[in-house]
Amino acid sequence: MSTHTNVETQIGIDNITQSEFDFMQDLISNDYCIDLKYDGVKYNSEGHIEILLTRFDDDELEKFLDIDKKIHVNSLGYTKVEDITKEVLYTMHDTSVYGIFEQDVLEMFYNYKSDYVTKDDILEKILEYGISSITENDKNILHDLPLEL
Repeated sequence: MSTHTNVETQIGIDNITQSEFDFMQDLISNDYCIDLKYDGVKYNSEGHIEILLTRFDDDELEKFLDIDKKIHVNSLGYTKVEDITKEVLYTMHDTSVYGIFEQDVLEMFYNYKSDYVTKDDILEKILEYGISSITENDKNILHDLPLEL
């Protein structure tokens, strides 16, 4: 989540290298990123708070945060990172909050789970939340069947 204005970001772009700029551009334009706007009440295309839903490994996250600090060195806004990996893997993240973007978010989460969820994840979910917590897709994973969107 970022509260930095577009003007602050544009000014700060001069603080990063071409390689860092390319990294940020690749991040925003890939299939693993959804750029959302939030107005403090709901997600829409006009909001002043930017929310990026994306998937990173730890090294990419560290690089992103370092670049963000360089870009926004004199900015009054802030950037906050929240790890929702477990919620996504366990199908416990409430996607209804994304309003008009919910279908895009569901598709992104589906792709992530297709790539990363394992039988061990499902077994850990059962241990933590009980057998009643598993979904049809969890059952599919346990039976080596494809996930349903």
